[in-house]
Amino acid sequence: MEKYIQRVIDQKIARYSKIVGAIYIKGPKFCGKTTTAKQHAKKVYRLSLSRVRNEVKLLLDGNPGLLFKKEDLPILFDEWVDLPEIWDEVRTSCDELGVHGAFYLTGSKSLLKKEEREKISHSGTGRIETILMRPMSLYESGESMGSISLKDLFDPAFSLKGYSSSSFSEEKLAFATCRGGWPSAVMMGSDRDSLLVAKTIVDGVVNEDMDKGESDEEESYDKTARRKYDPILTRRLIRSYSRNDSTLANNRQIIADVAASGTYSFSEATFYRYKARLDRLYVFEDVPSWAALFKEKGTMRASPKHEFSDPSIGIAASGLSPEYLLSHPFDFGFFFEALAIRDLRVYSDGIGGTLYHYHDDILHEEADAVLILEDDRYALIEIKKGFGQVKDAADKLASIRERIKEHNKTAKKDEFMSLPSALIVVYGGNDPLTLSNGVHVVPLSCLKD
Repeated sequence: MEKYIQRVIDQKIARYSKIVGAIYIKGPKFCGKTTTAKQHAKKVYRLSLSRVRNEVKLLLDGNPGLLFKKEDLPILFDEWVDLPEIWDEVRTSCDELGVHGAFYLTGSKSLLKKEEREKISHSGTGRIETILMRPMSLYESGESMGSISLKDLFDPAFSLKGYSSSSFSEEKLAFATCRGGWPSAVMMGSDRDSLLVAKTIVDGVVNEDMDKGESDEEESYDKTARRKYDPILTRRLIRSYSRNDSTLANNRQIIADVAASGTYSFSEATFYRYKARLDRLYVFEDVPSWAALFKEKGTMRASPKHEFSDPSIGIAASGLSPEYLLSHPFDFGFFFEALAIRDLRVYSDGIGGTLYHYHDDILHEEADAVLILEDDRYALIEIKKGFGQVKDAADKLASIRERIKEHNKTAKKDEFMSLPSALIVVYGGNDPLTLSNGVHVVPLSCLKD
């Protein structure tokens, strides 16, 4: 048996297993959900296997008590979405057994609304906690030193003076960006074959997963077509997302980009149908906006930033390589930002935070990311690939902080903006710094939760 690689999400699972009866771990295929859930389970039902699924169906119909025996706890129902009826049974068993951390569920896709209405009676609130799992961060894969804790950066007295530099080279960074955080790829080390994992994931999504499990009764289903989702259009949409990765390009731009790449028609309705399906498969994970003023309407109007669950998906769909990134620094910069967003999201989970992108209609300012902690403290973050961009990014963050201070001097009570607790530039270099204006300059290859 291969040694289990500890994941940041294990902390969150341990926390909630003490207060709820069941934990549902969702996320993209091959990110490690089943492996992680199995660390906590005594008995496992792999519902993606028809043999197991049929066995569980019979037990549900005939004698559910045999399925939820106390001596078998904790029980894992892997890919429970393949048998949606299990959700209500788990929820009910949580009440009947009264045991915390009794059940684990995993899923690589979310249910259709129609399936939810027909097969799910209870939300699971208070009984089942849903946790999103992402591919591995550089710290989890052992490529980040982990010498700098994201949480420590919120301490006003904290300084990076005297912290050691990372030795993570630009070549290794390009390779890690293309390989992605897929555990099976990570465990291959620097083997070039590890780059094929992301490619197989994209091929599986395009050729199989888009249509798999879709109901023929859906209104969007064209019964005259052999498939509901054209593989060529799906791949073109993923490629277009890749070209707009870490940007605020509007949907019309993406639609036009897809339509221009071939003779296929690609309407707005088609775009939303395809995107919804890819969202359900956790291929895309856009970053919503946030602003320091709670009542600011622009926060809700602002477009989300386009992101993948892992940048390697867009890279693989576009046929790019580490050598391409190294020879095209402009493109590398966008993919590096996507890599940093992935890692920051993983680390945010570890410290009870949530990541957004900063969009302020009052100050007319934006930042690449903003991390909000559970106690409402927040950090403004800029993400830059090269050291040459760090000073401008740091000055921008310091300027936003000063502009908030100036705004508050004349602001009404309900227009007062909270100040950031930390200003952070995450970059692709090696040297950690705390500048004289208080901005922390953090190599991604030094960061952890």
